[in-house]
Amino acid sequence: MRLIGKLDSLDDAKLFAEYLLSRKISSSIDVEDQGCAIWIIEEDQIDVAKHELDEFKQDPQAAKYREGADQSRKFKKEVEKQRKKQAAQQVNMRQQWEPAHLSQSPVSILLIGISILVALFSTEFPLGIGDKMDTGPIPQMLIVNIEEFNADQQRQRRTEIVREELLLHSATIHEYWRYFTPMFIHFGLLHILFNLMWVRDLGPTIEARTGSFAFLFIVLFIAFVSNVAQLAITGRPFFGGMSGVVFGFFGFIWLRGKLDPASGLHMPPRLMAFLVIYQIICFLGILGPIANWAHLFGFLSGAAIGGGMSLVTRHQRS
Repeated sequence: MRLIGKLDSLDDAKLFAEYLLSRKISSSIDVEDQGCAIWIIEEDQIDVAKHELDEFKQDPQAAKYREGADQSRKFKKEVEKQRKKQAAQQVNMRQQWEPAHLSQSPVSILLIGISILVALFSTEFPLGIGDKMDTGPIPQMLIVNIEEFNADQQRQRRTEIVREELLLHSATIHEYWRYFTPMFIHFGLLHILFNLMWVRDLGPTIEARTGSFAFLFIVLFIAFVSNVAQLAITGRPFFGGMSGVVFGFFGFIWLRGKLDPASGLHMPPRLMAFLVIYQIICFLGILGPIANWAHLFGFLSGAAIGGGMSLVTRHQRS
């Protein structure tokens, strides 16, 4: 780096430096008592810069300097924009693999807590979780009010169930919570342990990156879609479990991580293969009666939200 001269005005020095940058000449300004010193970074550009400085001193108001400075500012803005874009797209591997803490995830804690309470109050001790089908919380949390629906059928003297009426019955009697609450119902110890284990692991991972309010919306959306799909396709309201939401978490993580690696979310290929094989086994009926359509539509709805969020994030970065 070498000094090529001085200019009296700081404004002139800045204008000249920006003009030099438009000529791809990097410079530095030192403000001193007797003016502003102009330093050139590259030795092989010294002679050209000296010549430009001599011309600038003769006519600092020349149009070419203003035009060059404008080009330089535009160039710096574009460089800064690209720098921010690249920084946003970089994956922080330490953050990606750092486990989220359940203690800092209030919605995840709420999901686990309500599920445990419902299980306790619907249990025929010692381990008959979900056995109290006629008393306790389960009748109030099924997607359809069975007693009220049967009474309506009798009043209308119907012998066949119209599936559309079954699907809309909870809305008709203004019991809208029923479209969400089946996720808190579990049948058996393994059922609840399996589901809540995944909620404990996946819930905080998503909640930490989306925020609790957005995470709550994600949970409710997945629960609604998976529950309604299960009822609409099978016509049977006796189902429950957090597994539809859990599969939604898997779908969210899979597509969000695939489209936006900078999100810090990642679905290992082996885990994805396990889910596919597990779901095929479930559809074959090997594991008994399972809400397979809730699993499938839970996964699809979670993936839809994850993909949508990724597209919005990428658009904001571009």
